[in-house]
Amino acid sequence: MEIYKSLWLKENEKKRKNRRPETYDLVLKLRDVVEEADLHGNLPTPKWLMLCAAMDVIEDTQQAIEAYIAAPANRNRRVGERYLRTYGVLQALFVQQDSARDLCNALSVPHLWNPSPVERVRELRIKSIGHPTVTRKSQRSRQSSHFIVQISLGNRGFELHSFDGDGNMTRQSVSIPKLAAEQVKHINETLKALLKHIT
Repeated sequence: MEIYKSLWLKENEKKRKNRRPETYDLVLKLRDVVEEADLHGNLPTPKWLMLCAAMDVIEDTQQAIEAYIAAPANRNRRVGERYLRTYGVLQALFVQQDSARDLCNALSVPHLWNPSPVERVRELRIKSIGHPTVTRKSQRSRQSSHFIVQISLGNRGFELHSFDGDGNMTRQSVSIPKLAAEQVKHINETLKALLKHIT
């Protein structure tokens, strides 16, 4: 177990030297609080490991999201690369939500994670890249199928066509920077609530 704490402390030090925007600062503050409270010695091993992994993954996925947003617009990118970037950023958003939820669970405050403000991000990920061929909220709900319109696929988003079981179509324009901004705001609010709760 000591090896995990040692690695975690080294990683903390590296991250402190490379200060970045608010999400990173909030996770670093949380790391400091975790260290000061000596949660390493007070949490069961599975919760401690989940806590460490969740803090790391929130930062890692934030880097992936920021890299997507910061990339210069380039309509000359090959279609395959545009799909890969889109699949990657939507998956990063999805994983970041799971990490925020698990962070709250590891600290025994599951009520501090409210998925409602970012549910749309999750639903769009499921429809467009998660389970596009058959999407159902439950076994009792009706099936729907979804398609990213290839010609619309750009650096900033895409158009999504959705069909219900009767073949009725709806269209929606998906702005990835907008989704990312909504999520970053909510992740930061969750981190602030966690800090307030444990300090």
